[in-house]
Amino acid sequence: MFSVIIPTMWRSVRTKDMLVRLEETDIVSEIIVIDNDVGRTPDLSFSTKIKYIPQEENIYVNPAWNLGAKLAKEDFLCLLNDDISFDVQRVFSSVNPILGELKCIGVDHFSYGYSGEGIGVTRLPYEIKWGEGWGCAIFLTKEDWVIIPDELKIWFGDNWIVSHYPSGYQLAFDTNTDMSSTASSEELNFRIKADILEAKRINALDPAITPLSERWGQSAYRYEEVSRL
Repeated sequence: MFSVIIPTMWRSVRTKDMLVRLEETDIVSEIIVIDNDVGRTPDLSFSTKIKYIPQEENIYVNPAWNLGAKLAKEDFLCLLNDDISFDVQRVFSSVNPILGELKCIGVDHFSYGYSGEGIGVTRLPYEIKWGEGWGCAIFLTKEDWVIIPDELKIWFGDNWIVSHYPSGYQLAFDTNTDMSSTASSEELNFRIKADILEAKRINALDPAITPLSERWGQSAYRYEEVSRL
């Protein structure tokens, strides 16, 4: 079973639809909604799974992920952007039997506009930057969670996660997104610039290229060679 964590400011038309899909999916037991803009909150009375966590002010996405991970009751987590949509039942059912072993799975950049019929998983390449969109949906084990530094508010949370988990993978599946529908807004530019400076300061991340641990191995594989789900 999964605890799904969604920080949101309700800027995407996809958010409500995904909440409905998650509500109807039996493998999801709770949906932790971290509301960073309570003035926009829609009617959520349709849901019995939503654990609604309103914020007096915007705490941003990375602190919201930390909060959601702390509150989650399940051993499996999903950090989900509020501007993504996909076949929830199919994807979660595919990830569930492998997550305990793989630990950390994000989105393969080929998923956006994906034309394949199957769902495939591949190990993250060694010492190269993964494709854009890996962090739009991250499936991970709660026991391996490492708190993201509070100084990083919007960017580099996914970098931190993938740099501290014992293994990292990416999933190819049919999905759509309005990439960074909130983070790309002009009002948040100052915060993103601060994140870049902070990432350099703590020397845990390189904003130009994602550091991957050597213990993940030296090779990347075509997803057919790893698993066809």
